Amino acid sequence: MIRLVTQFDPPTARPAVATPTCCCAGCSCCCCCIVTAISASIYTAFNAQGVHRRVQAETPERVQPGSPLPGLLGFFALPGGLLAMWLVSQGLLTIGAGVLVFGLGAWFGLVGLAYRTAGHPGPWGRAAVLVALCSVAFVIEFFLWLAAASAG
Repeated sequence: MIRLVTQFDPPTARPAVATPTCCCAGCSCCCCCIVTAISASIYTAFNAQGVHRRVQAETPERVQPGSPLPGLLGFFALPGGLLAMWLVSQGLLTIGAGVLVFGLGAWFGLVGLAYRTAGHPGPWGRAAVLVALCSVAFVIEFFLWLAAASAG
């Protein structure tokens, strides 16, 4: 249990960090991962929809006008990848690396499909950059959580 210092405690009281309490010392890192996942989904949705609007303004015959499909695919790409990982882990694959590769592939495929339906000239390269950057953020947050858990 974390004891928080109040204004009425003596100055010698040891200050503590205000983090939610749960199973380990690094719960704030769990919150960082959740925020990163939500941010990645929102960014992909807004960016794919923005690409769609730009391509529609430049070449109206190339894409379907006013379609919300790129934004929806972009928003549900990461949850779709996580769902794919969960479904595969329940039956087909039980090896952790295989499940992870399958989930990353599903996430990459959905992001690429979102940019492809938006009319982006290089959808798979854009998807690779986005998935790689977000994956690096998740790995950094995992190691920060690991350091916080081992220190506390």
